[in-house]
Formats: sequence, structure tokens, C-alpha cells
Amino acid sequence: MILFLNVFITDKRMSPISRGLAVHAYDRLDVFKYTLASYAEIPWEHVIILCELDEPYRDRKNELEAYVHQLFKNPDLRFERITHHRDWKKMTEKIFEFSSDGLVWFCCNDDQVFIDYELDLLNRLLSRMKALAETHPYVGLLFSHWPEALAYSAQKDRSPLPHEGMIEETSDYCLVDRMMMNDSILIVNLNWLKYLWMEEDYGDRWLARPDWVEGVRRVPTTCLIPYRELVRHYDAYAHTKIGIDACPPLAIPDGFFENDIKIRFGYKDRVSGTTLVNPLSQQNIFLDPHGADLKNLLEDLPLFWKKRISQIDIHEGLDSKALMEARDASILNLAKSKLVQYGPVDEVELAKRISIALCAKILDPGVPYATP
Repeated sequence: MILFLNVFITDKRMSPISRGLAVHAYDRLDVFKYTLASYAEIPWEHVIILCELDEPYRDRKNELEAYVHQLFKNPDLRFERITHHRDWKKMTEKIFEFSSDGLVWFCCNDDQVFIDYELDLLNRLLSRMKALAETHPYVGLLFSHWPEALAYSAQKDRSPLPHEGMIEETSDYCLVDRMMMNDSILIVNLNWLKYLWMEEDYGDRWLARPDWVEGVRRVPTTCLIPYRELVRHYDAYAHTKIGIDACPPLAIPDGFFENDIKIRFGYKDRVSGTTLVNPLSQQNIFLDPHGADLKNLLEDLPLFWKKRISQIDIHEGLDSKALMEARDASILNLAKSKLVQYGPVDEVELAKRISIALCAKILDPGVPYATP
């Protein structure tokens, strides 16, 4: 799979952003570096990063260049961004030359962070995409905006995005047919890019990404929707009316860039310079200064954190079942946070959809808890 990013590092935002108490206020270049670090855990066939720096960040070009070469082997890094169709066509031709498995991580955002705790699910999804591409012309995987993706996959008469309905479902994903997409946060097959960029002429309009310009083709995509959150937007989704109580923004933990993250797990109190992880916390740090940075279990911590953690302090006497119940409840609350905007949600059915390992108490109070 090829990593292809076309991004603009700027403090200007297209949509209003709510980060609550605005803790951990890192600048946008650091957010991009954090995002890139999360991608470095994925084995890429080739890495293409087109990155325009807005004026406040141009004097940090050498810093970013050194960091990218530290993370990736032989990256194609350019400090410019595609903004016109003629250049999209040239880049698509180049991607065709590099790709051997026919899949591209296509992203025009600088802040879509890979937060999963392992690669196994992603690898299973990629394998399914390759198989699908043999019989379906346009295949995609919506890797971010997970609550919205679940809403999109709902029955076609309830979905906010037109499609022909669900055609396959497993414990890992559902498959929705002919979802009309031109999003910039997708894993896609080469035919998808060809349909978007090689078979239409969009003229000389400014076109930094396909989903911001009227008239860009929507691809009739056979789309996988994962049943676990793989990626989260750094600023979360308040701009889509998903509250930060259900889906808090992300934060760069203290000590991340120094490989010195210190975790306190299961505690109620905060200690300066550490990251508080506690599923039982009543609130997150973005809404309560005493809240948790993450409401995960330790095994749920992002994969790209793990080699940067220097210390884990676990509170004694924790109730593992209570921790799992609280973690599961948080995931279910996140999963339904967009669906509720389109009608009532059957939580039992939703729990069955998103994971057999989560929300066990809702499904059957007698079922023993299992961690992912």
C-alpha cells in the first residue's frame, strides 16, 4: 500500500473547532509530526508526502524534513501541494507506477491520526479490499470519522449518504455498495483514483482536494466500514455535531517526542508531566481539568505510543470487569453519537455490529468479558 498525503500546514481552519478546555495546545506542525509518527507503524510500499507550509511554519522546513526521513525509508517529500487537476493526473500516473498491490492511503488532511492498538485488523481489511478489487471496479475503506462511517453504513433509507445498501457483514466490517464518494480520507484501489482524476477534465480550477470543489465526480464505491475505530481526527468531530463528551479530541502526550511518555492508569488524580488513562473517569480532560486523557484500557493504547512509553504506574486494587464495562460503554457511546441524529438507536443491535468483544454486558450480562 502507498501512503499519499497532499496537505497544507496552517493555523487557518475551514470549520469551527471545539477543543473544550484546549489542553495540550501543540502547534499544527507538531500535530502533523504526531500524525506521521502514527503512520510510521504501517509498512508502506512507498511514501509520498506533498506538504505546503504556511508562512508561520516555513522556517521549520529542515526540522520536518529530518523528521520525515527519520520515520520513513526513502520518502518522496516535497514542500508543495497539488492544487490543480493537471497535477492530480500526473501524480495518479506516478502512483500507478509505484503500486504493486493496487491500494493507496489517500489523505488530504494533516491530522488524521492512526490510533489503533495493532495492525491485524487493518491487514485483514486490506486483504479483503484486494479480493474485492478483483470483482468490484471501485473499492474504498473509510478509515476516519468512525461515528459518521457507521451512520453512513446504516440502512440506505436512514443513511445521510446515498448508497445501495449493505451487501456483506463480518465481525470486522460491513460492506456497503455504490456509496457515492469523493472523500479525501480513504484507502482506495487504483481504479478509484483513475475514475476520479483520469476520466474527467476539471479545467483550471483551484483543486487542492476533491471533496471541497463543486462538480468533482463522486465514485460509486464498494466501501468497507471498519467495526473498530482506526483513525481519529486530531480535533475530533464537534464540527459535525458530535460532542466532545462522546468523542474527545486527541492530545500529544507529554514526553511523546522525547520517547518519555509516563502513564498513570486507573488513578483519579492527575500528576503534572504524566498521561492519565482511566476508563472509570467520569469525564475527559477536555471537559474537566481533573478528567482522564484517555478512557482506554492499557491494551487499547495506540500502537505508535508503545515504544515511546517510559513508565506505567498502575493503581492497585482495580476491578478489571468494571474497567472493561466502562471502556465498552465509552465505545458504544462513541459508535452511536452520529446515528442518534438520524433516529433512535437500538443499542443491542449496534453493540452486535461493532464488535463481539465489546459491550458484552449489554448483549448478555452473563457473558465473561474479553479484551480486544
